[in-house]
Amino acid sequence: MPAFPALAIMGAVGIHFLIEKFSKNSIQFFGKTVRIVCFMVVIFNLLAVGTPIRLSMQREVDMREFSPYTRVLGDNGFKLIAYRLDFISVNNASLFYSDYAYDHVVSNVEKLVQEFSDSAPKAALIPLDLFPEVRNRFIHKIVKEGNDFVLVSNHEADFS
Repeated sequence: MPAFPALAIMGAVGIHFLIEKFSKNSIQFFGKTVRIVCFMVVIFNLLAVGTPIRLSMQREVDMREFSPYTRVLGDNGFKLIAYRLDFISVNNASLFYSDYAYDHVVSNVEKLVQEFSDSAPKAALIPLDLFPEVRNRFIHKIVKEGNDFVLVSNHEADFS
């Protein structure tokens, strides 16, 4: 923390010298820069508000709902598998809420079936829209179904 004020002063001195180098009138250059930045902020806000895409204030709701189940499964030695999900987006929330990561990412149905073929305890996080294509491919129990994901396992676990 003590380094931040020093870095701010160094950055300001550097920007001051750049402004003096590229502009004969630094006050005019600063005024133009402020107007351009303000214009860009207004345009960005208009685009963000005017588009039909709405970002939910409730982020990662399913991962919070799944976290107690993921913790129990991880504590009981289950191998946690993510089906056709990218590693970062799933595991940031999973690690934060449950202390466990879906460390094995599977990209096709055959690999998922192969993972569930042996008797070792496994659990898979599957997007809800992809669940119908894997539903009848291997023996599983639905642990938890959310709005976006389904958590399945091949063994029972005590969630009490």
